[in-house]
Amino acid sequence: MKFNMAKAAASVAALLAAFPVATLGDEARWTLRNIPRERVTVVAHRGAGDLAPENCMSSLEMTWEMGGTPEVDVRSTKDKRILMFHDGNFAPDELKAKGVEDLTFDEARALDIGSFRGEQFKGEKIISIEEICDALKQNNRRRVVIDVKNVDFEQLAKAVYDVRFQVTLTSGNEAHLERWAEVCP
Repeated sequence: MKFNMAKAAASVAALLAAFPVATLGDEARWTLRNIPRERVTVVAHRGAGDLAPENCMSSLEMTWEMGGTPEVDVRSTKDKRILMFHDGNFAPDELKAKGVEDLTFDEARALDIGSFRGEQFKGEKIISIEEICDALKQNNRRRVVIDVKNVDFEQLAKAVYDVRFQVTLTSGNEAHLERWAEVCP
């Protein structure tokens, strides 16, 4: 079978035309809300990270609003609390040498991770696994993909138990997946 570029381009254009556009303020955004869930699943890496600061509730809420599934990374703090955070360290100059694992949960929560994206995100905080689960409980159609970085799997399993059918776990480390299968068969 020969690849037909014109036909492929027309198919992509037709697919994109099927997506209704939603607006938030003055900004137009794509939404999958009117397409049956069984047909399309869009997983948004780090949530709506282009529209809101990643690692915060705004990013997750925007992804769910648009009908997508956010992919989030979880790490443990020095005091063993699980929170959503992708990078191993922080961007502000005074914290570049520190990672999530070097801070307590309260120290990490004290950081304003939104101001750099604009006034509307000033005061955004890093969120805990419990806050992610609470947001999932608000709507049983919400889903989240959790990419594990460094966490206690038994603690994570307990945290997500009530929303386990809304959670997909992923990891680039096969040993993590094997450990998860042991903890949550």
